[in-house]
Amino acid sequence: MRDANSFVASSREAIQRSAPHIYVSAVPFAARDSLVYSIFYRQCTGLISVETLGIGRHGGRLAMSLAGHTKTVKAIAYLPDGRLASGSYDGTVRIWNMRTGGESMPHFASGDGDVRSVAVAQTGKSLASGTETGIVCLWSLEAPREPPRRLRGHDGWVYSVAFSPDGQLIASVGSNGLCLWDVETGQQVSVTSATKDIRAIVFSPDGNIMASLSNDKEVWLWRLSDIPTVVHVLGHKTMVSSMCFSPDSTKLATYTRKTKPTIQLWEMATRTTIFTFGGVSESVRSIQFSPDGGSLMSVSDDRGVELWKLDRDVKDETSVLLGGQWVSIESATHSPDGLYIALTYSYSEVLHSEIQIWDVGSSPEATEPLPAHDGAVRSV
Repeated sequence: MRDANSFVASSREAIQRSAPHIYVSAVPFAARDSLVYSIFYRQCTGLISVETLGIGRHGGRLAMSLAGHTKTVKAIAYLPDGRLASGSYDGTVRIWNMRTGGESMPHFASGDGDVRSVAVAQTGKSLASGTETGIVCLWSLEAPREPPRRLRGHDGWVYSVAFSPDGQLIASVGSNGLCLWDVETGQQVSVTSATKDIRAIVFSPDGNIMASLSNDKEVWLWRLSDIPTVVHVLGHKTMVSSMCFSPDSTKLATYTRKTKPTIQLWEMATRTTIFTFGGVSESVRSIQFSPDGGSLMSVSDDRGVELWKLDRDVKDETSVLLGGQWVSIESATHSPDGLYIALTYSYSEVLHSEIQIWDVGSSPEATEPLPAHDGAVRSV
């Protein structure tokens, strides 16, 4: 089924033209090791022969591209059922079917301007989007044609939105601080305006801690109660620009970019650093653990998507790169099953925007170097 889904999604445009294109234009370009190719190619006559050298086994595998937004796609988030939500500067939020590559329902448009951030509740029932006008829109995925509830509490861009793991709270961050909202009632639970420089907020998967970062050298850890309370501050030598919790909530990863860019792993029980990754890009936009906690993804403009393997003793700094022709990657995220990575990026001089889905189920093998020489390779 996975081979079939990948085949149909990657060749959707050709197949839509006419049924014969399944054989004429799609089968010859199917992955050589897929069941679709091995079964159907030899049953057809007169098909073109496509020769692939190196890339077929040693390059990243692009499963599909999603086109529909008319402006930059700023944020993406997977739904628990595997569909993908995307928010764009065209003012819409779209839900994509990962089997067909098409939209699974009418897109959401609140009329509140550009969408900068999106989040999906783990219950799969609600979606939140942050807009340029300071409005947090709460959409029902069970009743997509109903207008959203507009949560008003910010006076400018909503930089980040996040659902608590139990789906009962929404945290939103704007230029005037941090707000917590009750999902069921839409009422504001608390406002923290003393920390106006907050740019991102994440909940730990167990729901006990909320972490925030701002335009300084600190990550604040908050205890969730009637009024969120700062319980610890993780200090860094330079500005922190991204962070994420491990799936089991025992670790926090943070990225600092100035002087010597590094990714630090923090043990939450002791609030101490247990490992530091060096050799990191200077332009990392975000970091994220894989669903199984076995790797850490970093996203940057110069290197694209980089996967850092996390051994049990966390002593190895080897990484795997996904290749691509990108100008600016805005966001990337793992699918719930960990087999795919979705990323939104701009390309070319006019900065067209697109969403790509990459198959990373075999990425460590796919990006191994080609062993051909025992000295420096000066030309290819």
